Amino acid sequence: MQRNVLIGIGLIIVLLLGGAYFLLGKSKTTPDPLTANQANNEAVSEKTSFRDLLAGNRNVTCTTTYPTVENTSTNGTIFVSGKRMRGDFNVTVNGKNTLSYMIQDGTYVYVWTSDSTQGTKMKADAVEKATGENTQNANQNFDVNKEVDVKCSNWSVDESKFTPPANVTFTDLSQILQKLPTSAAKKSGGNTQVPSSACDSITYSQAKEACIKALNP
Repeated sequence: MQRNVLIGIGLIIVLLLGGAYFLLGKSKTTPDPLTANQANNEAVSEKTSFRDLLAGNRNVTCTTTYPTVENTSTNGTIFVSGKRMRGDFNVTVNGKNTLSYMIQDGTYVYVWTSDSTQGTKMKADAVEKATGENTQNANQNFDVNKEVDVKCSNWSVDESKFTPPANVTFTDLSQILQKLPTSAAKKSGGNTQVPSSACDSITYSQAKEACIKALNP
């Protein structure tokens, strides 16, 4: 996969799942709705929101399918351990399927694909800043309160799940992400929008189109 495609997918995944990091960084004291049903470590199918799923500060793995921006859908498996998260996803953008992976280890968010030795990484606090200051767009792209179908079970934490692969070279996109919600933003009808010029470095047409839609749906 070309580097520009990877950057496009990386931006899309971060914008869609950045809210997940934001939630993981916030403590939550409400009871875990899955614990009682998982006393025997059995997988439980139910509807729940990503807010409840990711803010429980627990060790759980879930499979899910989540519709995202137009012509883009994501399904896969999420591994949560405390405030760390890994996602193994099948991302479909305009009919093209890509196996993509994301790790949030508390310091960086790493994104890579199965068919490339190039990946991207972003400082986790930059992701939090972007999702915190661009709340309206983030919510339109990825509604953390929306209930989705998941199948979850407790798991014995495998530390290797939160270690980026050694054979992938990661490019740091933190500076690009930090610019998205701040000085680069513009006002339109009273709403803060990110200009599509943030996606200009992406030459692959489908990835660029998806990037623009993710920034300003």
